[in-house]
Amino acid sequence: MSLAALELWMQRAITHPGSIEEAIAAAESAGDVRIAEVIRGTARLSASAHLDVHREMYRLRMERTLADDHPATAHAMGARKFSEVAQAFIARHPSRSFTLEGYGEGLAAFVATHSGLEADARPWLADLVRFEAAVARIHSTTVETTTVADEARALPEGAFEDVRLVPIRALRILTLDHPVAPAWQAWIDDRPIVAPRRRISRVVVHRSGNAVRWLELTRAARDLLSALASGSTLGAALADLADKGVDVDPHRVFRWLRTWVAEGLFTRIEAG
Repeated sequence: MSLAALELWMQRAITHPGSIEEAIAAAESAGDVRIAEVIRGTARLSASAHLDVHREMYRLRMERTLADDHPATAHAMGARKFSEVAQAFIARHPSRSFTLEGYGEGLAAFVATHSGLEADARPWLADLVRFEAAVARIHSTTVETTTVADEARALPEGAFEDVRLVPIRALRILTLDHPVAPAWQAWIDDRPIVAPRRRISRVVVHRSGNAVRWLELTRAARDLLSALASGSTLGAALADLADKGVDVDPHRVFRWLRTWVAEGLFTRIEAG
């Protein structure tokens, strides 16, 4: 048996959501290879028992990955309920990659419809999963040096509208149906998590050093920051907002920009 065939056989058997007997049958029928050709039994454990150890280790490892990426969600659900949800997700969505990065990308949609959770809790827990997924991605992103403040002071008068503010890579802009950032912060601060009421929440999540920070945004601020993060010059972004009937009061825009620069959301300034 080739190495590739062996790996495929083991993947089918280990990730199969059914019983050990069903998993072996599925792997054997798909690869036309018997378990005895893949795993040797011993006096203490049969071949199928050896395989079941690997299956259990796989499920526990995947659950730990989900818990590591969504600790506030796990805390909000409770350890037992989170384990139930995670195992159901793992059975429905087995790993298809050699890396664990991004494994839980479908978890929010799964939580939103999972019958094992209270119906009124599913929506905000799904948003908390989305928020924590962004945090996990930010944690894995390299921290960049920001020179925007110094570069802004060196710009000629009137030139600011013609430049691009280059965002840091460790930045995500989210629009959620529930304000879950305070719930996540409560977990960080070791305070009780309170289920939020439904309300549109626009938030930017970013990394500053080793810490993850977040800011609530108004709709106009979200639209402006999204345009800047997409590469628009400040002038073009403001003109587009004005065309849409959005109030772009200069004093308000200046306060937004001052806050965003102080928070380190941009790494440098480029000519438009």
